[in-house]
Amino acid sequence: MNIANNIAASIGLKIRRFRKQKNMTLKDLSDRAGVSQSMLSQVERGIASPTIVSLVSIANALSMSAAAFFEDTTPVGEEESPVFPSGSRKVLRTENGLVLLPLTAMTELKENTIQLTEIFLDPGGCNRLKPTTHEGVERLAVLEGTLLVELGHALYHLEKGDSITVNASLPHRISNPGKEKAHGVWMIVTPRAT
Repeated sequence: MNIANNIAASIGLKIRRFRKQKNMTLKDLSDRAGVSQSMLSQVERGIASPTIVSLVSIANALSMSAAAFFEDTTPVGEEESPVFPSGSRKVLRTENGLVLLPLTAMTELKENTIQLTEIFLDPGGCNRLKPTTHEGVERLAVLEGTLLVELGHALYHLEKGDSITVNASLPHRISNPGKEKAHGVWMIVTPRAT
């Protein structure tokens, strides 16, 4: 199996695993993602490779980030290690000046999915243009610089050493109002579908 086929097979297995963890049928995921059921079945079996657009749609339908499909670099068929090697950290950059560097693989627990990420935010940058909501809780700690957290109708200015817990069901957004790059640690806890 070549590298591309191995990656496609790994992504397919992860889609199936996340779908089953959320108690979704192929049809449920197909309907939510706008991807045909036969194509989705082929992707899960590693027969077909999804397009980037399809992969993002599938991730959104599963209430997760598309990056989760690439975070675990364990080859298909090998036993998973509890170690998250520093070399497997994939840097994600947004056009809004945010750099995300995963500190751990996405952890699936009985009740929650936990993602721990190191963030760097340019002056004037933000994690998204408008406040958004989702299920779960976010925790943010500032290691360097300043960050502004919009939460509902409130604004919270965080300095080095400050941290905040955010009820993610309220509209929220993170930005850097300072003149230097901000550095922090961001944890997102999302409840698993029951």
